[in-house]
Amino acid sequence: MTNKIIPISGLALALALALAPGFMRLSGAVASQRRTTPQYQPPQEARMLGILEEGANDALVAPAAVMAGEYFQVTITTIGSGCEREGDTGVIVSEDSAAVMVYDFTKATHPGVACTMILKHLRHTVTLRFTKRGKALIRVWGRRVGSDTPLAGAPTVLERQVTVR
Repeated sequence: MTNKIIPISGLALALALALAPGFMRLSGAVASQRRTTPQYQPPQEARMLGILEEGANDALVAPAAVMAGEYFQVTITTIGSGCEREGDTGVIVSEDSAAVMVYDFTKATHPGVACTMILKHLRHTVTLRFTKRGKALIRVWGRRVGSDTPLAGAPTVLERQVTVR
């Protein structure tokens, strides 16, 4: 078996040395180089209660009447800017009530984050079922933002009553 000489660039040589068994000797130099070279870090997302537009007709859409024991869908619409995207929901259901926590993800996690100034409507759909006939109550937990709230908003609850037949 003969050895071949292969010409390689300086970058390839550095990578080969870094991956060689003697890497430990170079780790300090590599680590110090990483500290001095700023790297782009994409903004981290945070999961937050979704922003509910309390006066909007489509903020909480549910049927007026449902059949006992049958599944039905409820649509909740949250709003956001270019920094938000649809998140998940948490649901707690009893025989005659439901609590829905609606979440979205945002990149606006600290002051100074630039967001596209567009209005997004983020739709969340949940499936519910009530088993007790009579009146049932759906409560949706989110947050509201405005001049009278802290920067991150304040908790708010939307309610809809449903007749269960």
